[in-house]
Amino acid sequence: MASTNNSNVVEPTGLGETQPKRHTHLQPDEPLVGPPKGVNSLYDIFYNAVTKYADRPLMGVRPIVDGVAGDFVWSTFEQVYTRVKNFGAGLLQLGFQSEMTLGIFSENRPEWTIAEQASYMHNFTTVPLYATLGAEAVRHTLTEAEITVMCATLEKTQYLLEVGGEALSVLKQIIVMDNQLTPEVETLAKQADVLLYRFQDVEALGEEHPADPTPGNLDSIATICYTSGTTGTPKGAVITHLNILSIFEGVTFLGRHSLFYTVAPEDRYLSYLPLAHALERVILMLFMGAGARVGYYQGSPLKLMDDICTLKPTILMTVPRVLNLVYHKVQAAIKGMDQERKNQFNTAYAAKKDSVVNGTAISSEVETVFKPFRQVLGGELRLVVTGTAPLSNDIMEFLRVVLGTVVAEGYGQTEATSAIALTDIHQLEVGHVGYPYPTVEVKLVDVPELGYTVKDQPFPRGEIYARGTSIFQGYYKNPGQTREALTEDGWVRTGDVGLWDAKGRLVIIDRRKSMFKLAQGEYVAPEKVENFYATHPLVTQIYVTGDSQQSYTVGIIVPEPTVLSLVLQKAGFEAAERPLADLCRDPKVRKIVLDLLTEHVKSSDIKGFERMKAIHLESTPFTPQNGLLSSSMKLKRFTLNRHYADQVKELYAEMNQA
Repeated sequence: MASTNNSNVVEPTGLGETQPKRHTHLQPDEPLVGPPKGVNSLYDIFYNAVTKYADRPLMGVRPIVDGVAGDFVWSTFEQVYTRVKNFGAGLLQLGFQSEMTLGIFSENRPEWTIAEQASYMHNFTTVPLYATLGAEAVRHTLTEAEITVMCATLEKTQYLLEVGGEALSVLKQIIVMDNQLTPEVETLAKQADVLLYRFQDVEALGEEHPADPTPGNLDSIATICYTSGTTGTPKGAVITHLNILSIFEGVTFLGRHSLFYTVAPEDRYLSYLPLAHALERVILMLFMGAGARVGYYQGSPLKLMDDICTLKPTILMTVPRVLNLVYHKVQAAIKGMDQERKNQFNTAYAAKKDSVVNGTAISSEVETVFKPFRQVLGGELRLVVTGTAPLSNDIMEFLRVVLGTVVAEGYGQTEATSAIALTDIHQLEVGHVGYPYPTVEVKLVDVPELGYTVKDQPFPRGEIYARGTSIFQGYYKNPGQTREALTEDGWVRTGDVGLWDAKGRLVIIDRRKSMFKLAQGEYVAPEKVENFYATHPLVTQIYVTGDSQQSYTVGIIVPEPTVLSLVLQKAGFEAAERPLADLCRDPKVRKIVLDLLTEHVKSSDIKGFERMKAIHLESTPFTPQNGLLSSSMKLKRFTLNRHYADQVKELYAEMNQA
C-alpha cells in the first residue's frame, strides 16, 4: 500500500510489518515536523518570549505563612530572564563550560526551570535526577553522567551526601535551592570534599560578572533523561534541542490545522508532573513561548487539588491516577444525592453525552447541573490531556461529559521525547490514542511469541515502532541497550503492542514485557485487567499478577477507605473505629471486597482466566516514595513482584487448599 494519509486500511508490507503511517495532515512526500523556522536552540524560544512578553507574569508560587499556603505570587518574564541570565553567568564563574552536565535534583519549583533555561543559554546539558531515585540509581547517574555540579533542594542535598558513597568523588559542588544550609549538611559536605553554594549566591556572582549567551545548536544535547523505568538500572536517554523543538512545533502544526488548542497568553498551567520528564519540560516551553502563566505546586500530592482549585488552570496535563480520583470523587457526590437530584443528573448526563457524541446543542440548564463538579478542577478548564498509562474508556467518557471540556489522550515515551500519538479535539470516540504525532511515522511489527501479527483480522496488530525528528539519539554510554532500542535505520522499538483501527488510529492493546503466561498457556495483559477493576470506586490502586504454574490471577488492592467503610456497613460488617490496616488483614473483609469485584467484572469482557480469584488488601498506597510506582506514576511491576512475593504465594496456597 502506498503511504497515503486517508486510507482506513493498513496493509502489511514486506515480512511482518505494516507500511509506515504518519499524521493525516502530512503528505507522503512532506517532511516530518521539525523545529520552528529561524529557531536554532531552545534558548531562542525563551529569549523571543521575553522580548515579546517582558511585563507579563510567567512563574507563580504560593508563599507559605504559618503552614498555610496563600494565593499565587507571580514573577514576570523579564524578572525570570534576569535570574536565568545571572545564574548562568554564575555557573561560568564556578568553572562550568559548554557541554558539561548539570545535575538537577528537586521537586518542581522555579529554580528548577531557571537552572534549565540557564543551561540552554550556555549549552550545558541538564541531567535531572528523579526525586524518588534510590541510592544505587543516584550513584549510577552521578558516575555515568559525570555530574560535577548539582542543583538540589536542601533535603536532596543531604540525601546525596548520605548515600553518594564513592560516586561523590565525581561531584565537586552542590548549589542548594532553598538558600539555606544546616550544620549537618555542611559537615557532610566537608567530609565528602564537596563545596556548597546557595542558589541566590550563584545568582549574585553572575550579576557581578555578566556573560553574553552562548547557546548551542539543533544537534546539541539538551538533556540526558534517565528513565526510571519499571526494572533495572536507569538508562540515560540522550535528547537534543532538535528533538524537543520538534515536539514543540508539533503542537503549532496541530493548532494550525484546527486539530488542537493553541496555547494563549491568557492560559494558566499548574506544573506538578515531574520536570525530570521530557514531557513536562516541553509543556513549560510551550507556555513560555506563548506568554502564558506557569504556577508550581507545593510539592505535595496531598495538596495538589488545593493548588489546582487556587490556580484554576485552563489546561491540565495529568495522569490516569488523578483522573480516576476525580471520577470517584464525583461518583461519591452523586451517590450522596437524593433521588430527585439523581434523576436530574442522569437526565442531564444523557443529554450532554448526546451533545458530546453527536454535536447537538444543549440548554444552559443542563450545563448548570455539572457546574459544581467542575469546581473540583478549578472550573475554568478548556483542555485536559492525559497520558503515561491508559485511561478507562468509561472514565474518559464520563469526564468529557461532566467536565464539559475536551479530554485528549496521548501516547509516548522518553525515547520519543514524550509524544508518538495524540487524539485531536474532534475525536470524540474513546478507546484509541489518535493518529501519529506529526514528528514521527509509526509502523507495527509482528510479535509472534505473543500471537500478534500484521496479518491479523480485522485489524493488523504488532509492536509499535516509531521514527522521526523527535526520536532520541540513544542511551548515554550504553551502545548495547541502544542497539536493543533503536534499529539501524532509526526506528525505536517501544515495547508496546498496538493495532490500527478502522479509521487508521492507534490503539494500545498490550505491553510486550508485562505479559505473563498462566499454566494453561493463556497470556494475560495485566494493564487491561487492572484498568477495568480500577473503574470500581472501591479500588484506589491495583496490581494484578499471576504464576505460570497456576491457572488464574490474583491481585493486590489498595482500597478507598471511605468507600470500604460504606461497603462493609452495607454488608452488615462491624468496622467502626477499626484502623484501615486492621480491616485489610481481616479475611472476612477480603471476601466481601472480592465478591463485590467479582460481581463488577461480570459486566466486562475480561475472560475467566484473567479474573482475580484471590486478593490481598494493602492499606499503604503505592507511591514513587516507596518505590512501587515510577516517577511517571506507572506500576513498577518487577519491584511489586518482589515486594509482594510472599503475599502472592500465600494467596495461591490458600486457594489450592480450599
